[in-house]
Amino acid sequence: MRFALTPDSLFTVRQSRQNAELRARLETVSQEVITGRRADTLEATNGRLGDAFLLDKASADITRQRSMADLAGARLNGAAGSVSVIRETLLGFNGTARNSLAQGHENDLDLLTLNASDALAQITGALSRRQGTRHLFSGTQSVGVPLSSPADIEAGVNAIISGSADAATASADIEAYFNAPGGGFETDIYQGSAEDGPRLHITDTKSFDPLPKGDDPLFRDILRGLSLVAGSGNATTRDDQIAMIEEGLALLDTAVEGVLAMESRLGSAQQSLERTDSVLQTEASLIAAAQDKLLGRDVFDAAAELQSLEGQLEASYTVTGRLGSLSLANFLR
Repeated sequence: MRFALTPDSLFTVRQSRQNAELRARLETVSQEVITGRRADTLEATNGRLGDAFLLDKASADITRQRSMADLAGARLNGAAGSVSVIRETLLGFNGTARNSLAQGHENDLDLLTLNASDALAQITGALSRRQGTRHLFSGTQSVGVPLSSPADIEAGVNAIISGSADAATASADIEAYFNAPGGGFETDIYQGSAEDGPRLHITDTKSFDPLPKGDDPLFRDILRGLSLVAGSGNATTRDDQIAMIEEGLALLDTAVEGVLAMESRLGSAQQSLERTDSVLQTEASLIAAAQDKLLGRDVFDAAAELQSLEGQLEASYTVTGRLGSLSLANFLR
């Protein structure tokens, strides 16, 4: 008669296979507890795999389009913030500038030119705004700032004023400097691309116009007006200085209306984007609900199964370990 205290090879193989199956099921149920979705799509859909794949594609499309909308929104918000800074800077400067000019004292005019220089620096700073690594007002050449430093702008204008016989000549030459094709502004100041930047895509079928560039005519007028006021002290006579200040302030007064219009356009685009994102959120919720109905699993039921499987696996390991330690010596003890 044959007597064995240790499990035979057949038992060992069967027990190992059972442990492997328990571990595999445990891993599957753990995933279902986390995701709330059944891991076996074929079984969950009763063979309707096509429906599950269509829902997955729709969900991926919505996620992609919401990502596009988020990117467009970040750029719009950044540009709108810069334009708001420009508006506030102009309104603040224009109000004090008129008072200084009305006083007409030399100290008042000197302070006015300094304030114009400060405002120029604030506006060029606002136009240098970035979203991530992209400069918003540089068109397609977005790795660099759109404009040279305000000191470079003032240096170019001051050289023209100093070399002009009168205010009228200086005014004409400065206008050409900023607006003539191939003029100083295009060759020395503006650093962005000649072509517009990319459109702001928010869905596969909807997009907004590109953001304005640093060489937009409105921005040129603002920079020209401020640099005229800032450089007016280089005029040959006091009358020429006042004439330049008045011309610069007239440009800035007109520019305020343009800035308000630009701010309104950007605000309208922001509102439209918010409405579109709300629609995308609703669609995403509907798709998620359909996926839950088709593939969802009750997490409490999955957690209960997970706990049961852990107990079974622990018991199996305990039995296997105890049987493996049996020997005649242990038995006789």
